[in-house]
Amino acid sequence: MEMDELISGARRLSKPFRITDGTGFHLRERLENSEKHWKFSPSDTKERAFWKQYMAAYEDTIRHTATKHAPWYVVPADNKWFTGVVVAAAVINTSAGLDLRHPKVDEARLRELAAARRALRAGK
Repeated sequence: MEMDELISGARRLSKPFRITDGTGFHLRERLENSEKHWKFSPSDTKERAFWKQYMAAYEDTIRHTATKHAPWYVVPADNKWFTGVVVAAAVINTSAGLDLRHPKVDEARLRELAAARRALRAGK
């Protein structure tokens, strides 16, 4: 957990998106589908040669940086609707484990609210 999270009590969900295709399917699709040409970069074909090394570094990073208080949720990004479901489930599951409550209102604030209520009723 980051220091600002410890202080504020906030919770961050870390979710790297992962394209699981090491076969080059996405690159071929970008070359063959005119609507996806804009996504293609000639360097993509050169970088593809390093796929195994990238995946090893990626998995090593996730394994060594995830903690009980700040886990990683690795989300497959190949299918947009499924990506949304996985992210929503992570948010719901994390939220369910939090002790969420409305802030307490002290006496001074209650008096302010009562005065505002009276002013509204009086048409002011």
